[in-house]
Amino acid sequence: MKKFIFPLILTILVFFTYFLIAKDEKTIDGTMKDKAHFIAQSSVVFVENLAIDELRDKIKLDMETKNIKAIVIKDFILKENLLVAYKDKNNNTIFTKKLPLEYKQYSTIEENIIQKKTYNTTLLGELILYYDNGFEFNLKKNYTQLEFLEEEQKYVQKKKVITMCIDPYWMPYEQIKYGKHEGVTSDYVKIFEQRIGLPIKLIPTRSWTETLEKAKQRECDIVSLLAKTKEREKYLDFTSSYINTPVVIATKIGIPFIDGLDKIKKKKIAIVKGYYFYDMLLRDYPNINLVEVDSLIDGLRKVQDGSVFAYIDNSAVVNHAIQKEFIGSVVISGKLKYNSYYSVGTRNDEPLLHEVFETVILSLDDATKEEI
Repeated sequence: MKKFIFPLILTILVFFTYFLIAKDEKTIDGTMKDKAHFIAQSSVVFVENLAIDELRDKIKLDMETKNIKAIVIKDFILKENLLVAYKDKNNNTIFTKKLPLEYKQYSTIEENIIQKKTYNTTLLGELILYYDNGFEFNLKKNYTQLEFLEEEQKYVQKKKVITMCIDPYWMPYEQIKYGKHEGVTSDYVKIFEQRIGLPIKLIPTRSWTETLEKAKQRECDIVSLLAKTKEREKYLDFTSSYINTPVVIATKIGIPFIDGLDKIKKKKIAIVKGYYFYDMLLRDYPNINLVEVDSLIDGLRKVQDGSVFAYIDNSAVVNHAIQKEFIGSVVISGKLKYNSYYSVGTRNDEPLLHEVFETVILSLDDATKEEI
């Protein structure tokens, strides 16, 4: 089995969330330097195998960081562009052969794409990241309370407070830290409170399994972010999705690119207990060797120590965890055919609650989502 050893001396890095957070203590320049380093490292397996289509999928995810305006990857030997991506005026990622001239105005960071084996080091290419260092993240905007239908408005006035459960270990989307709700969904919840006109109270849990159990027992009115399944429909209604991400495979560094599960289904593959795509994987791969774990971090640690071969989850949370805790040891090695569509789950014994949240979700415009 091939093993790649990345640079032995790393600058002391403090990795923050995959999405920029309002109280980020690092400068934008520092954050982008860290991001460029991570993108270069995580691109090695794709560049080495010239898996350009798969590299595009990965870079498209990296481009979701708001400050990043363009990414260019050059082949070291041919000195030609392997990939050029930029954001157009509508924030769509465009792939082309040559970077438009106007993007040269942005600040740049260059990183080598290096394959390191036990006895030798190979320079595979160069990454150039173009970014806007004048961006300021701001979530202080006030959102006006929505006007609901008469029956819904009476329900809201009577409700007084909405209780909520979340996944306590699922950053950058959400976590419970020192009893407080943090992450992307916490910013959405602030908007929900303003548009509904009610406080939303966190009900603490210690695991995703406990969150689902409390939802079943009606101890929380809503679950902030989850996918719709037949089992969950027994006790929850689901709004339209408001966060969508692809599902990926994470392995140790040095594993060749994985283009599907057929070749590795007999190896131990970790997945968080209670996650919706557990049943989908068993349906599509009846003989797959799935190992249930308690959390994202638990799963990636098992990959790191060799207890399991791979871990499956959505791209955003895996990317974030790798940057925070597993850089240099774990990497995204493949993308599955599935996509995750996440909604707010509302207790199905109060159908008006679903109508209220559906109205709120549909009121979220692209500008608001992009700001978050």
